[in-house]
Amino acid sequence: MKRFNLYISKFVEIYKTSGIISVIMFLINKIITFRIIYKSDLNHCGPSFKSKELTMEQLNDSDLRLLYSVSGNEINIDRYNYLRQLLTGSSSNCYIVKNINGDICGYCAMWFGEGLYDQIFGRIKNLNINDNGYLFRDYTFKKFRGKGVQKFMIYSRLEILRNNGYKTATTRIAIGNYISERVYKKFGFIGNLIEIRFPLLNAFYTMSNLVLLIPID
Repeated sequence: MKRFNLYISKFVEIYKTSGIISVIMFLINKIITFRIIYKSDLNHCGPSFKSKELTMEQLNDSDLRLLYSVSGNEINIDRYNYLRQLLTGSSSNCYIVKNINGDICGYCAMWFGEGLYDQIFGRIKNLNINDNGYLFRDYTFKKFRGKGVQKFMIYSRLEILRNNGYKTATTRIAIGNYISERVYKKFGFIGNLIEIRFPLLNAFYTMSNLVLLIPID
């Protein structure tokens, strides 16, 4: 019952901020989600994307509070709490990207080695979990989009992985997110698996963690 009430509260919040279409899309994504899992070999993974306009640094508590205060409705309390959890993770790093004026343009995260999604990534051919970095949580604030922020995020994290001896990188992209698909493919990411999840089922039945994985030939 508690989980049901949380979902109702979430529906109301989304309706007030974004309208009925956003509520419908949220509900669909809670019933079933489709993502493609991409992999890139770091020996040859796309173009250089150094920038004199942008810098990437690790997120800290003070930056996170600033991020939350200036983001408007782009970071809600759930996302803020999630980012706080990432800050305390032993195998994950969260980053922010700033421009030359010191404005925070976006944020992203990366998981190193084994831990998160091992059972899924273990299904990818020729992938060693210990030598893999997982790129996730890419987000560019709306007023900074179209300025190469996501490309810089991807390039910078791949450089960190290379410099620390990692061999591969993976990411998961929702089907239909054509912008992220296009950008990641430029850096040598190739689709390996289709991941199908049932979030609503998993939320109401704690024994259920149903994930379907379909190889991409």
